[in-house]
Amino acid sequence: MQWYAERPDRAVRQVLADLFVLLWTVLWVLVARRAFDLVNTLAVPGQKLESGGTSLSKSLADAGQRAADVPLIGGALSTPFDAASQASANMAGAGQDMQDGVHNVAWLIAIMIVVGTVGTVLAIWLALRLRYLRQATAAARLRDANPDTDLFALRALVNQPLSALLRVDPDPAAAWRRGDPPLVAQLAELELRRWGLRARSS
Repeated sequence: MQWYAERPDRAVRQVLADLFVLLWTVLWVLVARRAFDLVNTLAVPGQKLESGGTSLSKSLADAGQRAADVPLIGGALSTPFDAASQASANMAGAGQDMQDGVHNVAWLIAIMIVVGTVGTVLAIWLALRLRYLRQATAAARLRDANPDTDLFALRALVNQPLSALLRVDPDPAAAWRRGDPPLVAQLAELELRRWGLRARSS
């Protein structure tokens, strides 16, 4: 598999691109983590509400239990305490729900940051790298399996800019038809260079 080019100039650009994508990913993951932490600070009121509600509910439940022990009127005395204890427990539950909501929003924001910034760059990078991998691997296999460079020369006539072809010969198509070996080799090298490959395997 031809993951990287054989020519140093192309290989350096590929490595730099890979490093850029890696650093970009790390940077935005750190930003997303910071955003997650900042949004999660909004859960503090919910934590206080839950803590206060739980503590108050326990105190009222204890008071209701003591009131229930009063002879004759204990049941009537404990009823308001029990109701207030239940209301406090509901308040604690609301505090927990608030925390869960904030936590979910924090995750959503963090994921949106990563997907929106890293996802786009990764998709472009991956598409380019896979395209290079397929084409360069196929070209390297063809080059290594067949010493005849005529096919690469023909592809150069189709794919290379006219200015590059004219630097090889004033009439590159006619030279290719003549089968001039040095000129065919130059054309083939142009096409191989397109994928960062050398004219011959090292």
